[in-house]
Amino acid sequence: MKNWGILTIAILILVQALPLTAAETHKLDAISKLPAELPAGVAKQLRPEGITVVGPDGPVCDIWFGKDISVPAEFNPTLTVKYPFASGQFLGALRVHASGGFTDFRGQELNAGLYTLRYGRQPEDGNHIGTSETYDFLLALPTNIDDGTGVISNEDELSEKSGQAAGSTHPAILSMLPTEKKPEKPELEHDSNHDFWIATLPCQVKRGDKADSLALRFVVVGRALE
Repeated sequence: MKNWGILTIAILILVQALPLTAAETHKLDAISKLPAELPAGVAKQLRPEGITVVGPDGPVCDIWFGKDISVPAEFNPTLTVKYPFASGQFLGALRVHASGGFTDFRGQELNAGLYTLRYGRQPEDGNHIGTSETYDFLLALPTNIDDGTGVISNEDELSEKSGQAAGSTHPAILSMLPTEKKPEKPELEHDSNHDFWIATLPCQVKRGDKADSLALRFVVVGRALE
């Protein structure tokens, strides 16, 4: 009985240590400049301060958000839409690193390179029932076909261009999650139930004619179970 007791205590200690070990496999680092390869039209809309997500094999991706992103002066979130952006609105840029094995939320692999990030909403067409509780997503588009200017209001065009990021007919997506936090600095958390790495990043916006900030929370590493 004594040996079983010692073994039980050892197992409990090991189990309690596992979340800490998992949480150390990814981290955020700050970066302070934009890639020289970014198209000028995209670069001029971005803040140079960004973050890089580092995994166990090295950098996974870098993310920058835009300057003075416009949002409505008044916005009331619904059960399914939590963010005040227009569908197709330019929000930022993404750099995928070769070493990280980056995939979107559907598990589609993105090649190393540069992408714009635009806001999109899950279609209410009957083909996505039960795939997500909310409709907010970030869509990645290759910078060689997206100069980052204006809103891509045509849903078919937005979807088709984003699909090219993954060589697919389905857009390359990052799932956005609701949040009530307004962190002063970027945060990264691990959802061990789904093995999601979730970033919460402060984003500077222009609400009407006033400067403001809001937090964008999204799955940066991890994929939906299908």
